Amino acid sequence: MNVGLIFSSAAQLTFATIIVRSLSFLSFPILTRLLKPEAYGVASLATTFVGIFVIIGLSGQDASYVKCYFDKENYQQTDVDSFYYRYAVFAGLAAAGLAMAAWLIYVGQQNIQASSWVALFVGIGVVGGIVSTFCQARARLIGLYRRMTWTLIASGVLSTLACIYVAMNWQPNELALMTAVISSWVIVVLLPQGTVRTLFRKSSLSTAQVRRMVKIGLPLLATAPGYWVISSSDRWFVAAYSGAYELGIYSVGLTVAMMGQMVTSALCNVWYPAVSKQMHDPTMLDHKKLALTQTLICWLLMATYFLISLFGADVIKLLASSKFQGAAHYIPVLSMGLCFYGINQFQGFGFTMMGKNHLIPAIWGVAMAVSLCANWILVPIFGANGAAFSQMISYLVLALLTRHFAKKYMPFEPDWPRLGIVLALFMLTCAIFLSVDATGAYWMFLIIKSTVALLIISLTLLLIYPAGAKVAIERAAAALAR
Repeated sequence: MNVGLIFSSAAQLTFATIIVRSLSFLSFPILTRLLKPEAYGVASLATTFVGIFVIIGLSGQDASYVKCYFDKENYQQTDVDSFYYRYAVFAGLAAAGLAMAAWLIYVGQQNIQASSWVALFVGIGVVGGIVSTFCQARARLIGLYRRMTWTLIASGVLSTLACIYVAMNWQPNELALMTAVISSWVIVVLLPQGTVRTLFRKSSLSTAQVRRMVKIGLPLLATAPGYWVISSSDRWFVAAYSGAYELGIYSVGLTVAMMGQMVTSALCNVWYPAVSKQMHDPTMLDHKKLALTQTLICWLLMATYFLISLFGADVIKLLASSKFQGAAHYIPVLSMGLCFYGINQFQGFGFTMMGKNHLIPAIWGVAMAVSLCANWILVPIFGANGAAFSQMISYLVLALLTRHFAKKYMPFEPDWPRLGIVLALFMLTCAIFLSVDATGAYWMFLIIKSTVALLIISLTLLLIYPAGAKVAIERAAAALAR
């Protein structure tokens, strides 16, 4: 496995996502002054519908696509492409219809004040989300990472400009935020895909082959209710017990915490095809390199969420209006939960590769039950803080269960003892700095905090990958000597 290629490709995608997220945060000073917290609350609820029905529509078939594409012994790549292009279009339309109906029923029952146009945006977002997922999967499989990078940047620029334009000139409410769903359609237009003719082209795949392909990813459908409950039910409980205003503030904190998902997503997008290719080619298989790469990936996720936990409050302070400053309190706990979710992602793909996806429904079922119980107990007592802790606990349970089963089937795993030390150092550093009130010397405190963060990250990298750190130090010394 070419470790450098994996991280360089991931770096390109991360760069694109950083640009997109930066545009989103640069729009904060504008949008948070034009829109009320209630608008963020309604948009947050609507996007949970988009997310859950995208997962339902995908039904794990994006994972099947990645696995079967390189399985040349059983499938032809052109047939796999054609089948999943048709699947994306028709499954997207079906899921969009269900999502729009579900949203209208929910709004009617809960008496939520929302524009009737939101349902249309939910449907557009679901279709675009499903089709763009397969377009991005195909681009990754054929190695078009540079094109993906610029496509993602273009989608972010256009969606951000659309949100601001709608808020300023048409609808200063949740519709302005919902226009961001056009980003998935920009991806569909700019990345290579099939044509209308592809939809009706006869495939040489037999019924048995189709059944085998679908069966690979179908158990992942269980992640749909599980992911919705863990990632979204916290907002539903906050809306029920604290109201749309508090939900809007909580959603802004969640938005900052979710910055780390750009790293998770980029690494997943590169890691999955790379592992799939190696597992189907024994001549390339190197368990030691796979374990090292996975260890570095987990370290990078921990470092990313460490920085978000440490500096998330500063992002809110500098970019959001005064009525959203309370969002900073939720960021550290939410970041930790999302870190656990990211680690779970890199273990869970092993189930697909080893044909053990039947374990996934049980794992998600337990985590889902923990989430519901935690929200039911904590949110009425602690409000949005209880929701943040509920999400963190649920993702931790999910990661621990996945790790427990993955180590029985996967031929490699990360260096957990060292990663445990890294996590402990990151948590201790965050606890120390977050307990300090630096109101009177903010900029000096920010400089000290940044210096310590850089030092801690360097030390943990040396612990995780001493050989790589040594090479980096030697190169830096040589550069300084010149």
